[in-house]
Amino acid sequence: MDIVMGAKMNKQNIKLGIITTVYNESKFLKMALRSVYPYVDYISVFEGAYSEVIQLGKAPHSTDGTLEIISEIKQKDIKNKIIYNNSDIFRDKDHTDKDHRTEALYPLLERGCDFIGILDGDEYWPKNLIDLIYHYISMPGIDCYYLKSQTFINDFFHYTWQQFPRLFRVKPKMEFCDDNFVRYYGIEEWPDVRKGKIDLIPYAHFSFVKDRESFKTKKLWWETRFKKEVWQGEEEFGGSDFHYDWDINSEGKIVPENHTIYKLNKLPRWLEQELRKDGKL
Repeated sequence: MDIVMGAKMNKQNIKLGIITTVYNESKFLKMALRSVYPYVDYISVFEGAYSEVIQLGKAPHSTDGTLEIISEIKQKDIKNKIIYNNSDIFRDKDHTDKDHRTEALYPLLERGCDFIGILDGDEYWPKNLIDLIYHYISMPGIDCYYLKSQTFINDFFHYTWQQFPRLFRVKPKMEFCDDNFVRYYGIEEWPDVRKGKIDLIPYAHFSFVKDRESFKTKKLWWETRFKKEVWQGEEEFGGSDFHYDWDINSEGKIVPENHTIYKLNKLPRWLEQELRKDGKL
């Protein structure tokens, strides 16, 4: 992995740790970690399938080369920024998204991080976004920031816009209560967390550019995960009526029900450069 070393930023003594939970993410994992490695303090990589995915008949660990990529990255990690663990720590206990996020969180808390970011293995943060992130998290008041996602669909020229919680201030007794949501026990639950948005510059999200089998697994997992529970008493987040609003049409294309699809005539220069580095163009 060609990690860019030596970059300096105006971090204002803010220690930023990144959580990256992965399972069969070989297609974009190098690109994802390369985007943040020079600019953050630690990256906690946690690998393994959720219990619901294993129950769908999938292997408990990645089979697509993800493990080999993680091993390669750790060998080249001369700054000791990469922390690695996997789902074997759960043994026979059921585990899902929030459990993987929380286990990846713990070593970042132990290392004194002030803010935690979520970077999935199929995402990319451009440097000007990271500059903006440090500007915002250096200010008091907001505990969680939503980031704007340019979510690519089927290829690198079609996309939609989404927003997800991606940055969290460290507070006592912090843990994830869902895939992208935290709570601070004894202080506040997710609905009471002070939230803001950083939407001037988006990050790139490639979840719907991967192979169709990965998409089918993702869809089945979402429907299995959220049909069996109601999240924090709010029916729209789960229960027997939950419906995952992405599907594959008769032409084999991934299509969203509730998102407008836009078209790029030309790739942004940074995206073209990154895709070419990994031979994706």
